Amino acid sequence: MCCSSGVLSDGRLKVGLFERSDWFRSIGAVRECNSECACDEATCGNRSVQRGPPFKTLIVDCAASKGKGVVAAERIPRGSFVAEYAGELIGPDEAARLLTQRSGEPNYIMFVREHVGEEHVQTTIIDAKNYSNLARLINHSCEPNLF
Repeated sequence: MCCSSGVLSDGRLKVGLFERSDWFRSIGAVRECNSECACDEATCGNRSVQRGPPFKTLIVDCAASKGKGVVAAERIPRGSFVAEYAGELIGPDEAARLLTQRSGEPNYIMFVREHVGEEHVQTTIIDAKNYSNLARLINHSCEPNLF
């Protein structure tokens, strides 16, 4: 995927579904440039995941048995990138097994649909139970202000 520079690193012009920025905004997708893009990494606006969390957040202790949560420490505009959901990458069979095995426990398995090229949709499954970052705790606060 590439930004508005319109040119991939090998000189080809970008075309297709991903260049329809109105479509991307409508589904809330994060558009991320990579090594295939000829843009300037220092100024490109499509490298939010690579740059890391841009807003101040606080990890807070909730009520006695509730654990921890994350709240925004500053105003975050709607639709902004906050954090990448990190964890162990697993396959669909392992996800089904874990969901059955952990029945009744908190679920930290996320299914992410990634649009690759014009027609291919790839599903990535992330289990954040044992390995995670602050994204796992978003909306877990007793008084959340980050959804």
